[in-house]
Amino acid sequence: HGWYLDLAAGVSGGDGAERVVSEPLLRRSTLFFNTIVPDSRSCSDGGTGWLVSLDFATGLAPSDAVFDANNDGTIDSSDAGYVGQEIVDGLPAQSGILGNMQYTPTSDGQLASREVNVGSANSEGRLGWQEIAPKN
Repeated sequence: HGWYLDLAAGVSGGDGAERVVSEPLLRRSTLFFNTIVPDSRSCSDGGTGWLVSLDFATGLAPSDAVFDANNDGTIDSSDAGYVGQEIVDGLPAQSGILGNMQYTPTSDGQLASREVNVGSANSEGRLGWQEIAPKN
């Protein structure tokens, strides 16, 4: 029950292997997390990483586009089907989402930002609850 994601294997069975080192964020049905791929050279402090966004129920690409994958300035149907965006200048740290923006500090001291689309709030379904306790 559930799903898993194969991450890139490293050189010589470990060095430079892709890994998740920060907590995921769930926004509506989209799960956001970052991976890092440390540089495989000994004593190197560099590397790259990925900003990942998946459908939390299936582990697949969300049904709607989440970010501007083709870099045309808009998030639309041509961006659907993509789950990751590579960060090449530094290792991405824990992301934060504020409104429709994802902010990610990187190991090179920069703050990467991108617009994300997680859909609008659903006005259907249960909006609250009330406990009804039996009378004694």
